[in-house]
Amino acid sequence: MKTARQAQNLKGQGRLGNAPGERFRPWRAAVRAQVQILLPRTERGGWCVGMNRRIPHSGLAGAVGLLLIAAMIMRALLSSLVFSVACAGAAVRAHPHVFVDAGFELLFDAKGQLSAVRIDWAYDEFYSLMLIEENGLDNDGDGTPEQAALDAYAGHDVDWAAGFPGDFDLEQGGEAVVLDGPVMHRARFEQGRVVTSHVRPLAAPLDMTDGAVIARAYDPSYFVAYDVPVAPAISGRTGCTLDREAVDYGAAEAEYADRLAAIDATSDPFEQVDLPDIGVMFADRFVLTCAPFS
Repeated sequence: MKTARQAQNLKGQGRLGNAPGERFRPWRAAVRAQVQILLPRTERGGWCVGMNRRIPHSGLAGAVGLLLIAAMIMRALLSSLVFSVACAGAAVRAHPHVFVDAGFELLFDAKGQLSAVRIDWAYDEFYSLMLIEENGLDNDGDGTPEQAALDAYAGHDVDWAAGFPGDFDLEQGGEAVVLDGPVMHRARFEQGRVVTSHVRPLAAPLDMTDGAVIARAYDPSYFVAYDVPVAPAISGRTGCTLDREAVDYGAAEAEYADRLAAIDATSDPFEQVDLPDIGVMFADRFVLTCAPFS
């Protein structure tokens, strides 16, 4: 089984902590130890999740791609009996494959209206290596990508033209706030991690007198797990507060299991199925409120 959308990209700039978010530290370790980013993952009762990603073609990334191909061929050759035994005992858990420390800054204009969001993404260490190798960011091979290469790469880690929603949303009064495409791209390398950033202008400035604004950073498919380890910032206006409503992971896992159980497990295990908005179940909510502007 493949989820219908498995996104691949992330970003981040200055206000992120250097250390990976504590929430996903055990999962990050498991990814590095088991190379879970490459190999198919089991979910439950004969259903197995595989990756739907472009396979790199050279160097470390190429070797990784060959491992993926070999794993997929071996899986195709397994008998249905072995396949079902391998998957039947798996725990019912959501398994992200890429981990990102996200940060964001809410930007207000001179009229006190919310006008843009600066979004920062710091890739996990393993995925950073993939990005560096696949995109030729370390030309001299010293293990550190050159800043000139990162500058040229900035803005290319997400295929916005293909309809990628940006893994960040705002809402007010239960209605989605429309964000324009990204501008002001930056990229850097810090303590073994590729960190990129961009700004998403709002399609129309938002009047805070219309009620609180909810902000969330998440991938709907939960292929990418976002953590927000540092409190987001507010710029250009005083009298505003941003409160975090932390997700209940136990409840989110239970809801995920219920959704997965509703799938007909007698169907083709390689069929692509749609589990919409898995990621929102695992996303913290940030509630922005402001006093009257003067």
